[in-house]
Amino acid sequence: MSRTCISLIGLYLILCPLAVRAQDLAAQYGTQSREAAQLLNRGIELVQSTDAAQGLQYIDRALSVDPSFQMAMYWQGLAYQEMGDMGKSLESYEKLYQSAAPGRTQMPVEGCFNAGVSSGQSGKLSESAIWLSRALTLDPADEFGTAAKVYRNLAITLAQQKQFSSAALCATAGHQIDPQTVEEGMVESFSRNAESEVATILFSPTQPIEIPYRESVEHGEPQIVEGIEGPLGGMVDLVEQHAMLILPKDEKFVQILDYSKGMKLRTIKTQGRPRAACYVGGKLFVALTSPDRISVLNTRTGKEESTWRLNQPAPTSLAVAPQQRVAYFANSGKIRILDLDDGSIEISPFEATSLAADPKQENVYAIRTPEIQVNTETGHFLFNGRPVFFQIDDNQSGDMQTSLFRLKICDKHLVLAQARICAASNGRRVVVSPDGAVVAVVGGGGWRPLDRSAGSGYGIPVFAANDFSQVVRFVETDAYPLAATINPVSHLVAARGGEFVLSHLVNDDQQLVQLEGGTEDLNQETTFAEFSGDGKWLFANTSTQLYAIPTELNRKENSTNWYSELQRAIKQ
Repeated sequence: MSRTCISLIGLYLILCPLAVRAQDLAAQYGTQSREAAQLLNRGIELVQSTDAAQGLQYIDRALSVDPSFQMAMYWQGLAYQEMGDMGKSLESYEKLYQSAAPGRTQMPVEGCFNAGVSSGQSGKLSESAIWLSRALTLDPADEFGTAAKVYRNLAITLAQQKQFSSAALCATAGHQIDPQTVEEGMVESFSRNAESEVATILFSPTQPIEIPYRESVEHGEPQIVEGIEGPLGGMVDLVEQHAMLILPKDEKFVQILDYSKGMKLRTIKTQGRPRAACYVGGKLFVALTSPDRISVLNTRTGKEESTWRLNQPAPTSLAVAPQQRVAYFANSGKIRILDLDDGSIEISPFEATSLAADPKQENVYAIRTPEIQVNTETGHFLFNGRPVFFQIDDNQSGDMQTSLFRLKICDKHLVLAQARICAASNGRRVVVSPDGAVVAVVGGGGWRPLDRSAGSGYGIPVFAANDFSQVVRFVETDAYPLAATINPVSHLVAARGGEFVLSHLVNDDQQLVQLEGGTEDLNQETTFAEFSGDGKWLFANTSTQLYAIPTELNRKENSTNWYSELQRAIKQ
């Protein structure tokens, strides 16, 4: 029997007393069937006595009595593993993983861990990383005390694949939880070999993004939108309503621009100043002041349908996952977690200066521009005392390069899934495409990645949302980038610096958009651009005006319904 199996079986020896009432045994094993518990108990005894084949017969009988018996699924996988049938073993662990539900995750966590270790031992390193990632997401708060050993094994698996930056980040996370399980020497060893500026912790089967080619980039004559009051504080597309939400800067109202009915504009007065908004799941969440709160605003009646009071200033960026009943915002450099069920607010361990919602409600995208302290000997920088590791480039040290993080939402908690050390220079805003396929960071200086083959300097990099190492497009600007937006229909990207550039994600054609009316006073806090959900309009402001710019769609694009596809994906 392998060392790994011995340690895992030892964990459950206390659950296998030789003399105990059947009713008590059923409760300890997590089944309502006394018969199933007794069958499993006999099966475990046989597996522990090295007669796995005979024990498997009893375990199978236990599952026939109670098909949802998680403990039996776990021991079925272990029995097959002892018999050398890894295919059958992983099938059992997969059924166990699929059975996970609130209050029923401990056995799936242990099963995923065991599947990850055994896959790694058999040389299936990619599969091992996926199984270990599953263990982390099933227990985001480390309720069962398994996170340190999971991070350790994941770090070893990644190091064997020469992914030392990812291994270093995993080892760091494990070391912070339990320095005895993940010793400092492991962290230092992986850190010295780290060369990539992208580190991944959570792995899952993913499909590469597919962006159809477009022959040209075209737009119509910009039109002035009449009736906009005051400088802008933001724009949010209300895709289901075919309207654009206009957030003024430091005013007590919002404006709704209906772009399907001749740019009809109406104003909704608010109690307090709107500071941020997030439209997801057909609801508009707005962060407001006086008092500081987050509310669901009905854009037709102007009433606040639900409200959550905050014990801190209303945030300037907001990410909400209503299907998971949770919202996230950044204050004082930390990500805060607002439970939409009970209104409680928890401080997460993750830092951010700005964040954005994932339209699929699976992740939160966050950026952090730290006052970095570079350590060229160990190859890491520190922010708030938390190290992130990579190999320093002599030309990069000293730059205020912004880190980009993808944080997985797991039972309202956040688990770090991926980090890119250099995603922008002096980044101020993170932009996610409405379909969730790509993410961009708007910075205030020259982007200086280690690998500059996709571009560098003044401009806005666009990354694949599920793989930050993939630079889908780098859109050059003539000066500091101020704003960006991505069209979910035509896959155009608009980037604003001193000039306004309209480009495409997969071809090299681009055009300048000429707007009149004061661009010299614009900055990152007052400059915005937003595509309409139907892909037909691009909205952008100057110091004095808001413009609506028509964008032409081809026949295939006109028949695209990306939003319906997104909603189906969320329901699945």
